[in-house]
Amino acid sequence: MNNENYTRKQININDILLDTENPRFEKVNNQEEALEIMIREYEEKIYNLAKHITENGMNPTELSAVIKSDNKYIILDGNRRLTALRILNNPDLLNQDFEKLKSKIMKLDRANIPDTINAIEFESEEEANLWIKLKHTGENDGLGTVEWTALQQSRFDDDKYPLSIQLLKYMESADLIDESISKNIINLKITNLERLLTDPDVRNILSITRSKNELHFPIPNGKIKNILNSLLMELLSEDFTVNKIRNKPDRINFMNSFKEKYNLTEDDIKDLKDCEVTTVKEYENLKEKTDDKASPKEAPKESTKDNKKDTIANKTIPKPKPPEMPSTKDRYTLIPKDFNLTINNSKINDIYKELKEISVDDYPNVIGASFRVFLELSIDYYIEENKDEIDIIANDKLKNKLEKVKTHLNNKLKLDSNQLKDINRAIGSNDNIVSIDILHGYIHSTVAQASADGLKTTWNNYERFFELLYEVLNDLPLAKA
Repeated sequence: MNNENYTRKQININDILLDTENPRFEKVNNQEEALEIMIREYEEKIYNLAKHITENGMNPTELSAVIKSDNKYIILDGNRRLTALRILNNPDLLNQDFEKLKSKIMKLDRANIPDTINAIEFESEEEANLWIKLKHTGENDGLGTVEWTALQQSRFDDDKYPLSIQLLKYMESADLIDESISKNIINLKITNLERLLTDPDVRNILSITRSKNELHFPIPNGKIKNILNSLLMELLSEDFTVNKIRNKPDRINFMNSFKEKYNLTEDDIKDLKDCEVTTVKEYENLKEKTDDKASPKEAPKESTKDNKKDTIANKTIPKPKPPEMPSTKDRYTLIPKDFNLTINNSKINDIYKELKEISVDDYPNVIGASFRVFLELSIDYYIEENKDEIDIIANDKLKNKLEKVKTHLNNKLKLDSNQLKDINRAIGSNDNIVSIDILHGYIHSTVAQASADGLKTTWNNYERFFELLYEVLNDLPLAKA
């Protein structure tokens, strides 16, 4: 077969049909039956896949196989992926037999769920089957996928640890994690720690170096223990948000404040840089050597009583106030408690605070109407502040205003494709959860009923849009993440 017999495509999931003749089960009659039998047979696996998608996105190394059927596509390979995406985008597809699964899906962070699939379109099912069979029938004497041995898997895992995991493993193996931090480490957002450690200026302050994808740490000692625990304490604090470290200037400001708060001096940093270094892999071999020696090269001299500098080495680090443990239930407010906006308009700010306090579960219609008001007032406020740059006609509809604000944000921030996708997901959706028409109905319709879960999903879709909008209004550093 040559390349002319297939093409790569990105296809909207609404244009793809499940395979009613899927070899995983007996032939079924329609899409509803295909979806139901997929979930009955693979409920746990489909949930695990859905959860993985919300946390990591779609697997870029996997392509679905499809063939054209009238104005739709039939998926021949990738039915589980399609099923997971469908129920993530619309949990209402799950009937009453799957209420437990629906509840679990609704608890996932579904703010940035893809609505397209990367696929290979084959000209015929026969041509696709050659590759599908090769993929699902084992090694086939080297023609198919050759599975890794346990040792090979271990080597891969050891070599590919994210920087954040390397730091935590180093601290754990060297018994450097304070008990107060250890109890709450489950609440640590690894992506925040990773964002810091990828910045060479941050690593320089922490006296950590990097060779390719491997971090080198000072030999464990009291000083590095205090520094790293203090850093984790900051990341776990209730008032910490990713906006504090989102871009380069933010991270510089954060680390300068960190040094000042914990009296981390240039002498402290220099002392640590004079230490021998170790990696996570090397540490166990060096641990005995570290315990036996106490040379300045391996353990920097602690500050003496005569030293007037109150450095981090001799400073007593207060135990942090443990952050609140996350609830086992869905959040009860529309806007998450840990989401923060700076809004200088007092009326809009009052509505915003009320949306963070009033239970959306108890008062969904009140919250639905209030959210619609918050959205439109925010848009009008933005337009008024930028009226010389945005052309608005009298009685312009909210959707038109949103499009014009999106264009202005894009011109102002030079948004990348991911940011544009976030905004388009919020303002461009026509599904029954987040469309502008539905929000409009919360106020003007006598029959439209708001649902708590639907409203939470709507907020998740709009959250990044509001962040960008108020960053511009407040003239904050432009976000690039």
